[in-house]
Amino acid sequence: MCGRLAKWLRLGGYDTEYYKMGDKGVIQRARKEGRIIITRNSALKDLPDVVFLSSENTFEQLSFILKKFPAKKILSRCPLCNTPLKEVSKNDVLGKVPLHIWKTITSFYYCPHCDKYYWEGSHTKEIISVFKRVS
Repeated sequence: MCGRLAKWLRLGGYDTEYYKMGDKGVIQRARKEGRIIITRNSALKDLPDVVFLSSENTFEQLSFILKKFPAKKILSRCPLCNTPLKEVSKNDVLGKVPLHIWKTITSFYYCPHCDKYYWEGSHTKEIISVFKRVS
């Protein structure tokens, strides 16, 4: 129910797992890992450590979460898998990112799980703008 929100929370630096399993499995896994459950599932809303979202809008959900939990370090986690990103040198990415990106960007980040590289480009300004707008 909250897959898009999970990606935005990761972009915001939140340690965010997205479980695709039944309610009982989600509850057990979240408790085992010491996580808060964020859900739109009204069957879970009265359980401890559950944040219930009434809105279907991803940015309204993000705004609600940012008001409840202080912001983390934006762009510090892989938006796909949640792994913390590692800063890598510019020389390490030569031949692994488009040449025009390598020539114009100075800071690069790497996800060892997804084997993907990230950098601060024009999309970064938009991501930061969204977080400022909804917080």
